[in-house]
Amino acid sequence: MSSYVVDASVVIQRLIRFTYTENARALFSQLADSDKLVVPEFCLLECTNVLWKYVRFQGMGESTADSLVDDLIGLPITVYGSGDFLKRGLQSA
Repeated sequence: MSSYVVDASVVIQRLIRFTYTENARALFSQLADSDKLVVPEFCLLECTNVLWKYVRFQGMGESTADSLVDDLIGLPITVYGSGDFLKRGLQSA
């Protein structure tokens, strides 16, 4: 089993179109059953903040943003508390 830590810049591109959306979608679709994507808990807040900005400044409808939050919650990601990453971030690969 392999775990890959990704951040909001990858996850949000799975939901709305940006420069690397196709890469993000490919990453999600090519995961093996034994693989998992791991995110720090604040990733969900960061993604929701991007959606809020799209509603506030880009004209995205609130119902669309609500639907995308549901999609965010349903993504095949494992959420860890930030503290879980502190010591691991100091370890060499």
